[in-house]
Amino acid sequence: MRTDALRRRNAILAAASKAVITNRFGFTAEEVAAAAKVGIATLYRNFPTRQDLTNAALAFLLEGCATQFEQILAELEAQDSVDESNPEAAEKAIAQTIDVIASFGPNVLGPDVLSPVFDPEAHEEDLFRESRERIVESLRTLDIHYRAAGLIHESVQVLDFINGLVALCGPPQLEEFESTRTSSDTLIAIYLAGCKVGISTPVVPTVMRTKD
Repeated sequence: MRTDALRRRNAILAAASKAVITNRFGFTAEEVAAAAKVGIATLYRNFPTRQDLTNAALAFLLEGCATQFEQILAELEAQDSVDESNPEAAEKAIAQTIDVIASFGPNVLGPDVLSPVFDPEAHEEDLFRESRERIVESLRTLDIHYRAAGLIHESVQVLDFINGLVALCGPPQLEEFESTRTSSDTLIAIYLAGCKVGISTPVVPTVMRTKD
């Protein structure tokens, strides 16, 4: 592929990836073409259908996400020890994990993406299974290290821990408030503190309890 053609294809893929992170499937080919600064015909020469475009963007994002989690794991496991005597290494890895989750967001790392891979009974074939399995394998192993360092209580399930982080790292819903990011960081800190302590029984908020 010629350099200029490759540049246009990469621009389309970058724009589509950003659209997936922001809106998942709620975008049009025309919007992606405009963001990539290419004509719609150029987009369709590279990606004949909108599904082809979406699949390529998701594959690109999940591959990047898998690679970043693997890098975090490799850096953590390069430490002399990862246990309660050296929690700083695990705390750094959790912070890096949160940064990755925040970068990709729930449209890429939501429960419907990761839960099937965590489920041993799930055997569905899909275009992204290899990347998804790499992500889950890294997250499982990181979770083991976090627990060894005393950062996650045994009462907290691994998938619940990850889904909680994904939810808290999602796009802010109160954009009119300038303190949204600060509030998100505070909520994540509270969440991590709670995961460290754990719970003896599931807690149902009063507002969610049904009347007898």
